[in-house]
Amino acid sequence: MNAPPPDHDVEPPDDAWYKAALDESSDLVFVLRSDTTVVWCNAAISQVGFRKSEVVGRSIADFLHPDDLVRAAEVMALESAGVFTQSTKITPALYRTRTADGSWVHVEINGSTAPGDDHLLVVARLSGDLVIHDRLLESVTSDQPFENQVALVVELATWRHPTDGYAVSYFDDDGERRWYTANLPASLYDVSHPDEVAPWEVAVGAEPEVVPLGPALRATADEAGFVECLVAAVEDPAHPEGARLLIWTTRAGPTVSGHRYAMTNMHRALALVLQRRAHLSLLQRAVRIDQLTGVTSRTRLMELFDEADAQPSDEPHAVLYLDLDGFKGVNDSLGHMMGDRVLRGAAERLASVVPADTTLARMGGDEFVVLCPPGTCREAATDLAERIVGLFVEPLSIEGGDHADGHIEVPIGVSVGVAVGFPGQPVGSVLDAADQALFKAKGDGRGRWAASATG
Repeated sequence: MNAPPPDHDVEPPDDAWYKAALDESSDLVFVLRSDTTVVWCNAAISQVGFRKSEVVGRSIADFLHPDDLVRAAEVMALESAGVFTQSTKITPALYRTRTADGSWVHVEINGSTAPGDDHLLVVARLSGDLVIHDRLLESVTSDQPFENQVALVVELATWRHPTDGYAVSYFDDDGERRWYTANLPASLYDVSHPDEVAPWEVAVGAEPEVVPLGPALRATADEAGFVECLVAAVEDPAHPEGARLLIWTTRAGPTVSGHRYAMTNMHRALALVLQRRAHLSLLQRAVRIDQLTGVTSRTRLMELFDEADAQPSDEPHAVLYLDLDGFKGVNDSLGHMMGDRVLRGAAERLASVVPADTTLARMGGDEFVVLCPPGTCREAATDLAERIVGLFVEPLSIEGGDHADGHIEVPIGVSVGVAVGFPGQPVGSVLDAADQALFKAKGDGRGRWAASATG
């Protein structure tokens, strides 16, 4: 745009116009004296529950969190020293502001001064990138529900352009597609039309692209008031198809190019959320799964005991305590690496007979525990013990031997202790009884099972 000629007289609005414009702003606007007294604020102060009359005449320090006062005082001191000029603005920062009900909310604060004036104009935004990123970081690090984190990703765009439509497509822990949307009718997401490729199924990269719409979806979008669909792919370490970000533009909102910043912001945030979820999943698996054998870990088994004790059942629990016979000799003669392979082979063989509703866990070393579901009777428990003992009549075929097929036959046995508790009995004490029964089975000659007389 060309600048007006030098003799062109532009009449600026009067002070009343500026004041009215500031008063209508959705951001909180304050005018402070150098002594921090609020001399004016706009109507947006009602967003934190106050009336203007409750704020004007008081120090801004009355509304800031005590932990933020030192930082605020430093800023005011710099302002008084004349550091901030029209070309040097106060850097946006997060502060905690008190609300009328006594709670605290984060606000993004900007400030500026005019040369020769001892007043400071402060603009506080209850939303905005800094505020939402801070909330997202808190949500991620405190392990809040994944859906809450995705909602904050979308909020990074909706606070800027609240009239447009937004959707995030991702996969849950079970591999099912899930959606989080804002301002979108169901007909514009997760709905497929015959002979048309849905926007979230189009092969796109990390850079946002405007995807073509088929006739049916085009008609649906027109009816809902949407113009174009902007899509970007986000890598998900936990799922090969990844996630998708969709922005449906409206005539009232910005153009596609105006949305690219919001899309980039959302993309980075969602990538962080997905990576965090994948890392947590790996950590949880490491805790819940025995890393050597792949069966349930001792830690997870103890959690299951605690969960069972927290909700006592009217039906008894049955526990089998197993110990491999002759395993020490395997380690001594074949080495610990071969011993690890024997443990993995034994776990696979045990898993082949343990029912799906029953937990097989490794306690450590060559000891395993089977936790049966409530209501398992003594006959069913001893029958399972009998089958487990029978599994090890034949030796294990372990990879890494000198035979022509690269395997070695390792004879290994198993002894089993069985205990069935009484209703309401702590599962840990049933485990102790099974351990005592295991001691008896070994004393009777190994390669057999023994049952506790009582839980």
